[in-house]
Amino acid sequence: MNILVLGSGGREHALAWALAKSPRCDVLYVAPGNGGTADIAENVPDLDVMDSEALLAFVRERQIGLVVIGPEAPLVAGVADGLRAAGVAVFGPDAQGAQLEGSKAYSKTFMEQNGIPTACYATFDAAEPALAYVREQGAPIVVKADGLAAGKGVVVAETLEAAEDALRRMYSIVETEKHRVAPNCATCTMRCGNTDNYDLARLWAAPENIRTLKLRLLAAVFRLAQGRPDARAQEVIDQALFVLAEDWDEELLAPVVKRAEDCCAG
Repeated sequence: MNILVLGSGGREHALAWALAKSPRCDVLYVAPGNGGTADIAENVPDLDVMDSEALLAFVRERQIGLVVIGPEAPLVAGVADGLRAAGVAVFGPDAQGAQLEGSKAYSKTFMEQNGIPTACYATFDAAEPALAYVREQGAPIVVKADGLAAGKGVVVAETLEAAEDALRRMYSIVETEKHRVAPNCATCTMRCGNTDNYDLARLWAAPENIRTLKLRLLAAVFRLAQGRPDARAQEVIDQALFVLAEDWDEELLAPVVKRAEDCCAG
């Protein structure tokens, strides 16, 4: 069986390492992969893990029998759904199941509706009501940005000042859609709808080549977000926002930037 693993992190390296040891694995591919996976599999750096059509074409061309999806972004975007609909065996939840990881507000609602113990919480669409809430609740409290944030969307605030600062920073971060905040009672959660956020200070601290690529990507996102993006544009936006929160090198960034700019061009 030929197997394709999607992702470029340590999690995907571990998955690939385990799969490579199986006697049922004939050829193992990892897209885009990393330096570690290159030692145990064939990396496919130019294969876009958010592009369902490109993935399906690769699966058919290489006769892939199983696709293993590691990152949250393609799962939330419904990549597993598209592959399954085409008859491909996939390890990974569908888009609805992935919302438990992709949306903190969704997961809180799900736990409430199904009697699963969880801290009390509230969600907000604007900063001022969220600030009023944390002042009412006091500290410690946890502030979370809703949506995928690459593990960087949570602040455990030991003081009220820290919670207020976290909320203000989250609402000042670059976004293409309206923020949605989700505070948790003994913890406060703030979320960003279906978008990821990117800190401009972090952007300017990046090497010049990376900064240039990410600025181009931001510009493309803003152009695509105007009006009502169609399904393809929204997929490109979601991927771009995910990538902006990651520390990808130029080789991985460049094809994402090209895809976003191509989408802008029609």
